[in-house]
Amino acid sequence: MQSIRHAAVCATMILSAATVAAYTGKIERSHTFAARDGATVVVDATSHRVDVTSRPGDTVEVSVWVEVSGSESKVKNALNELTPVFEDSGSELVVRSVRKDGGWTGWGSLRVAGRIEIAMPADMDLRVDVGSGEVTMRGDFGQAELAVDTGSGSVHLRGAARALTADTGSGSVEADVTRALERFVADTGSGGVQLEGGADHVTADTGSGGIRLSGLTGDALLDAGSGSITASWTGVRPGMRVVADTGSGGVDLEFPTGTELAGEVTTGSGRIRSDFPATRIDDDEIRFVGGPNAVSVRVDTGSGGAELRAR
Repeated sequence: MQSIRHAAVCATMILSAATVAAYTGKIERSHTFAARDGATVVVDATSHRVDVTSRPGDTVEVSVWVEVSGSESKVKNALNELTPVFEDSGSELVVRSVRKDGGWTGWGSLRVAGRIEIAMPADMDLRVDVGSGEVTMRGDFGQAELAVDTGSGSVHLRGAARALTADTGSGSVEADVTRALERFVADTGSGGVQLEGGADHVTADTGSGGIRLSGLTGDALLDAGSGSITASWTGVRPGMRVVADTGSGGVDLEFPTGTELAGEVTTGSGRIRSDFPATRIDDDEIRFVGGPNAVSVRVDTGSGGAELRAR
């Protein structure tokens, strides 16, 4: 009988703990800003998926959802801190849903999930900073500059903009644009970088992850700690600069036929092949001797081959 009583008490305790841990709280908020030329839409979030759409109009429409699960007292505290704040400072239209101290101390094993949806007109700049969450931008943003920083989460652009700058601690950066960007900058600690549709100036740096770019028309500074680099140009400019450096991974560059190159290609371990006139120094080094208007090329791989192809 005593063991039955003991088992019943244990079962009750387990049920109570499960009931406490299962508490879920939610927040839903919406806000409308008046759109203004020269203003920047700013998103500052802790753990949110962010979806931004460009559409015609004279307002910026924002919806925020937050869901937190865990013990009731901690959930209520967390929701109090994550309650969205909407601020119009004149130059910035701010959407903020963040942990006040910037960390998670005292929140224990809470499960936090959020989503922010924004519909905004073209030609307004956008800046997104999210601790953990995927960021997706869709539509034609006109001459806007888009800047995204995620601690953990991928970044996607489907449409058009003047420029995209993306920095992820862990997560890929992917842009599929309907017209070439003036500037594309991507930095990932872990995650690949991909661009389709072109850009006039590219800087891409991955700690771990490949780089794949197409439709380029200008300078490119590319560095992959671990991963391959593939890039193709539809047009080149005199004196244009191209740098491709991999710690581990091959390099494949494609230029229009007849492009004049200057510079060198070296590999720590890997075959070198070029469709363009070059002087072979040895098995792992070749040099191009172009004139003053030649495209400057420097390729260096720690482990991996290199190929320069004529389109």
